Amino acid sequence: MSQPVFAGYRPGVLGRFVALQSEYYARDWGFGAYYEAKIAGAAADFLARMDPARDAVFTAWSPAGAFLGAITVDGSEDDGPLAHLRWFVVAEPARGQGIGKELMRRAVAFAGESGAGGLYLTTFDGLKPARRVYDGAGFVVTQEAWDSTWGERVKEQRMELRF
Repeated sequence: MSQPVFAGYRPGVLGRFVALQSEYYARDWGFGAYYEAKIAGAAADFLARMDPARDAVFTAWSPAGAFLGAITVDGSEDDGPLAHLRWFVVAEPARGQGIGKELMRRAVAFAGESGAGGLYLTTFDGLKPARRVYDGAGFVVTQEAWDSTWGERVKEQRMELRF
């Protein structure tokens, strides 16, 4: 694969990352329409209120324009000094090429530059490739409990990275 092009928000990105996440989680974890509707609604709300001083979308594309991945920083959510890292996804053909690490690097740098005291994310146990990126960036698990936030019962985790 040739070098990816990293960018910010581009029109249509919401549909692309919602589709990519929904397809992956349905196939590998049994998540269905509830999950897709939940993330699509939350992502739409985020884009509608996005403040470029505190919020960001980072994307990766092939030179031909194929969507390869995304990550967002939601600094407008009220969770104390921490911004919310959300919707981190890399397309399967692009995995293992450092795209996720670069998206994460950009998100962490933005959060620091925007004045956030760190980042938090919610995930669940078993997402090994994503977990390697989170661990590599310095995130640590701060809470863990069985729940059905995404429509299926999984061991949910809150991870934080403090600056």
